[in-house]
Order: sequence, then C-alpha cells, then structure tokens
Amino acid sequence: MFRTSNLKQTILIFSLLISFLSNCQKEPERQNDGLGILLLYYLRSYQNPDSPSVYFSTVRQLNLEVAYEPGAEPEIGNFVLGGSSYWSVTEDNLKAIFADRGYSVGFSIPSSLENMKSIPSQNKSLWSIADILALSAKYQSQKSDYTTARFFLVFVRGYYSDNGTASQSTIGVNISGTPVTVVFKDVVNISSTATRPIAEQVTVIHEIGHALGFVNGGIPLSSTHQDTANGKHCTNTKCAMYYQVESQNSIVNFVQSYINKTDKIVFQSECLDDAKNYKP
Repeated sequence: MFRTSNLKQTILIFSLLISFLSNCQKEPERQNDGLGILLLYYLRSYQNPDSPSVYFSTVRQLNLEVAYEPGAEPEIGNFVLGGSSYWSVTEDNLKAIFADRGYSVGFSIPSSLENMKSIPSQNKSLWSIADILALSAKYQSQKSDYTTARFFLVFVRGYYSDNGTASQSTIGVNISGTPVTVVFKDVVNISSTATRPIAEQVTVIHEIGHALGFVNGGIPLSSTHQDTANGKHCTNTKCAMYYQVESQNSIVNFVQSYINKTDKIVFQSECLDDAKNYKP
C-alpha cells in the first residue's frame, strides 16, 4: 500500500509522463526539454532509496557496514564509566533520531572487529571523493532499499584530498547524497588514547547525520538553528552536528564534556526535533 505522499508523487510522475509524451507527439521538432528534465528529476528522486524522504517514511531497519584497512582499525572496547561498548554511542544516537515516530526501527551496528570487514591495504596517502566512491563501489556488500537503509563506513589510512593537498585536520567525510562515509584514522590517532574512542564515535555520528539529512540537508528545519556560514551544521555548540566536530583541531575540546558521562546522546534538541517533526 502506498503512503499518501508516495501516492501523490506517483500521480505527479504519471501526469508529467503523459504530458511529456503528448508534447513529443504534437511537436516532434520541439520536444519539451524542460518538462523532460523535470520528469527525470522526479523519477530519479522516486527511485533513490538513499534519501531522507525514504529513511524517515518506509525504512524499518538501519544497518551499518563497517570496513577498515590494515593500520586503520576502528577503536574497539568498552568505556570505563558505565561499561558500555564504544559503538553503543553510534547506536544510541541513531535510536534517539528515530524515536517517537509511531513505528519501530531496528538497528544493526557492529561493535567488534569480527563483525566488521577487513579490506586489503589501499596504499594511499590522499583520498579524493572519486577514490572514496570507488572504494565503496568495490567493498559495500549491499545497497539500501525502501525498507532497509544500509550505510557504508570505511576507516582508511591517509588524508582527505583538499584540491590535491592533504587536509590533516579533516577526521571524516560523508559523500553528499550517498550513504558512504570515510574516517581518516591517521587524523583520529592524533587524539590522546583517552579521548580517541569518543572522538571517533562523535565523528561517525556526525557524518552519518549528514547522510541522514542534517542540517537542512533533506530534513527540514523545525527551528532556526542552521549555521549557514558553515554549511549544513547546527548552531548549538554541544550538538553532534556542530561544524567544529569535523576538525581534529576542535573535536578534542568538544568531546571533553562527554568523556565522564554515561549518557552519550550527542544530538541536541534542535536536530532531534527536526527528525521528530519530519513526516515525509
């Protein structure tokens, strides 16, 4: 059964298709290019399960696939305070995002190397967007569908390529419009051993937050909290979507307040309200 929003979109697509074909028959020498482009846009949007409108409507299961190359293994273990797994931070924050929606969403988040994928050494010092996408195309085992969202997270050696220059402060990157995220382990390792696990986890949830549609990246704002000067980030300095979370130079200060807390929900009320109020 179609949800109301999906039914409306389907009707719109077929209406555009009929109109487009009709124009083509009447004026073969002057096809309605604008209408055709609009039709293709709607078809592409409708067929893409990796979009916020799908994540927050028909998805009932969210799986995170984690891969790593030698020397870039994710932090594995348990916090001293509370004894919970490091990876419970990612799971608990995702649960907070999908809470209070009137239906249940299941989560599969690996917490041990045995449940993650070891890939061969990539022998790269710089990573471009194209490099990251090529890596995901090779090693991501499954794609999303309309009921199961599948995110791909890979830990690598080396640095993000900022126009050919190594960005030694960029900890992680989500490729816009995709479920693909990379964490640069050489940058993570600059942090002290005490802060490294929580810094890594905050990086993961920040980048997955972008993939889900924060801030104003597909999930509409329910209040004025987008830091427009810094793109799709939150103005709340304590939120996982604060822009300085992406920088190794700043994340150490950010995570200090969470090290000695058992409650490690890092998304703040502004972003959580955006998700709660989003009903595509």
